[in-house]
Amino acid sequence: MTDSDLDPLSLFAMAELNQLRTQALDLFDRCLAENNLAPIVAFIERYIQEDPPHLPLLREFTDGLHQRLLSLRAYQFDVRQRVLQIFTDDYGVEIGPMLPANAYHLMKITQVLDYARKRGKDISDDDLLILGKLLEASVKTAGRLQSQIEMVDQLQMLVQDWLKALNATVGRRYWSEDESNAPIQ
Repeated sequence: MTDSDLDPLSLFAMAELNQLRTQALDLFDRCLAENNLAPIVAFIERYIQEDPPHLPLLREFTDGLHQRLLSLRAYQFDVRQRVLQIFTDDYGVEIGPMLPANAYHLMKITQVLDYARKRGKDISDDDLLILGKLLEASVKTAGRLQSQIEMVDQLQMLVQDWLKALNATVGRRYWSEDESNAPIQ
């Protein structure tokens, strides 16, 4: 496709879609920070009520949500990995089996510290205090990330459900219009 193949209307539509997608993702980021999905749900509802509904926006937004979900999961994994590495490299204690990746945010800090004290090399009381604070901050971050992951996952499923329903509705509408214009045989 060359530049001459693109008409100004399609360029305008692509620019509008990109602007709406960016607006939706910015609003979604604000919703994550406020821990409230209501504003983004209202935004999406406004665009699915159009006739015809704005399906490309929903598709683009779903792709954006998927990217956010992957980023949040990667960040959550990194939080856990950094703690595991500190325990292993600095104190010779392998705590990985105690901290499953999918439940890291539910970690019992005292159990981890007791385990490290028993199995670690030369862990002083000051070290345990520092490790406790590290674990507290890590668990707090992981818990926040888990909450955001759950919100993104919930919204992504909602948008995908809307998209499937609207695709079916639009498809039936146009299919029945095409059938009504077909000659009766």
